[in-house]
Amino acid sequence: MSVLDKAASAIDSLARKGRPMTLAEVSEDLGLPKSSVHRLLGELTELRIVRRTPDGRIALGPRLLSWGASAADSFVIRGVAEPWMQRLRDTTGESVHLYIRQSHHRICLASVEGRAALRPVVPTGGRQPLGVGSSGKLLLAFAPAHVHEIVRAEAAAAGRWVASEDELDAIRASHWTIAIDEREKGLSGAATSIRDGEGQVIAALSISGSSTRLTVDRYGEVKDDVVTIANEIGASVAGRS
Repeated sequence: MSVLDKAASAIDSLARKGRPMTLAEVSEDLGLPKSSVHRLLGELTELRIVRRTPDGRIALGPRLLSWGASAADSFVIRGVAEPWMQRLRDTTGESVHLYIRQSHHRICLASVEGRAALRPVVPTGGRQPLGVGSSGKLLLAFAPAHVHEIVRAEAAAAGRWVASEDELDAIRASHWTIAIDEREKGLSGAATSIRDGEGQVIAALSISGSSTRLTVDRYGEVKDDVVTIANEIGASVAGRS
């Protein structure tokens, strides 16, 4: 059993019990020596994945609360968004993607492929950089300052282009951005924000396809459809949260 397997088993044990446990109880539940479990729980405590109660027992830690909330939000957004995304694909014929920011990267949460033969293929769960591509630029624009610093440092080290602050300012003002032949020659995309009930950006909705089809003029034609769908998703998420 790997260290990761042991950690997951310990978390599962605490979750099943539904109350703080002693070291002996966790050790017995996992079938592992107390010394091994003590070391494991010590490392998990440092990471705030578990915590010690005043009487020395072990309980689930605060880090799991933020993970759980993020996971729950992601499932809500995806479940709400997919029917709307399919409607947008049917209207435009192009691929539609839903991205969320995870630290200094973006994750594709849902994908609806377009009708055309030449179209972007984005694996669900795939991690991509911020600051490049329509969704990457939009999510960076609304990210905290420390994320900007990390993204720019990594881009500089890799010799990779990243959106300028002037462009990000424009995105913050309009909640709309276009990227043509930016990540890959022949492909383009546009993205707008999905906002919660308090107006906070929680995800990016993008439409993408061949840059010969999706030109600046074409994006002007479909912009209202994309923004309307994003607003519908945001309103639905707010109603479900």
